[in-house]
Amino acid sequence: MINIIFGGSTKCATTSLYNYFSEHPEISIASTKEVRYFISSEYPLKQPHFDRGQSYQSLFQEGKCYSLDATPDYLYEYTAPQRISESCEKPFIIFILRNPIDRMRSWFNFAKQTNQLPNNASMKEFIDSQVSTYLGKNQAVKQYQLALEQNDYKKYLEKYFQYFPQERVLIFDFDKIKNQPYYVVKEICKVTGINFEYFNDYEFSIHNQTVNLKSPKVYEYYSDFCEFLRGYLNRFSRLRKVLKKIKLQVDKLLFFILANSNASNVCDDEERLLRVVNDRNERDWKEILDKYGR
Repeated sequence: MINIIFGGSTKCATTSLYNYFSEHPEISIASTKEVRYFISSEYPLKQPHFDRGQSYQSLFQEGKCYSLDATPDYLYEYTAPQRISESCEKPFIIFILRNPIDRMRSWFNFAKQTNQLPNNASMKEFIDSQVSTYLGKNQAVKQYQLALEQNDYKKYLEKYFQYFPQERVLIFDFDKIKNQPYYVVKEICKVTGINFEYFNDYEFSIHNQTVNLKSPKVYEYYSDFCEFLRGYLNRFSRLRKVLKKIKLQVDKLLFFILANSNASNVCDDEERLLRVVNDRNERDWKEILDKYGR
């Protein structure tokens, strides 16, 4: 079985890409989109719903040509590249990189959407909350506090190129997935050998969009309930597929009901600050796409 890993970045359409491929007849998926097998306990994410004694390959149904894991924080977990190389023989690792400034705006809004930041928090407060590492902290670091640090794509990609040849690491621009998903999916199929005919009449759409909400607390309760169901339904793959389709419709309805049309915009001073703190990251992002982007 050939392992395909969508390894990052966060807030870069990995959910959309996962949904495109997850029902392909040649592909086996685990019990959840984000397997998180190669995420250590120190990393600020909930731990996965499986026994740590299981092998990575045992998480996927046998008899398929490919396995699919979409855990966007693999890009940032310090030990992930080595652990992936030890568990997977010649995997394809796919990264989606977004303009660091746009990605940070998305994290700012997502932190509000998920009730991690108050609705009236400013961009400056968000930037001031950023930290450089999740290790060695006296108190728990929240994922959104790593948004700026994790815009340093160059630093994190270097580790992957130490363990994997360039032809096994595919890098795409977020805007290409957003505007040309057919092209990106076709390119992934071409490189990995997945049969592209499945997508000839496929309707591509964007999933897990960040939306400004009137009541983030409601969305927080809803997300916690979905997380509980994922753990409970681990062994019921057919039922999970049905509920997944229902969830996509519930998401659309919930966002429609809770969408805040009066959400405040970032002021000019905060916009300038956002650009200043991401100046080097933006230059590196462009260089990476010029050199490795597909």
